[in-house]
Amino acid sequence: MKILTGVIAFAICCIVGLMRDMLFLIALTTYTISQYVGILKYKIENSKNKRR
Repeated sequence: MKILTGVIAFAICCIVGLMRDMLFLIALTTYTISQYVGILKYKIENSKNKRR
């Protein structure tokens, strides 16, 4: 939660400072990481259901 708060605070600073390129990089990185976490979570839950 602390990391997410830090990322959001940094993104707000980029918006205020008009650093659009940095903001795009943050958005793209966050999206990519969330996609990988979602895939891993799906695989873990799927493997638990197959074991039952």
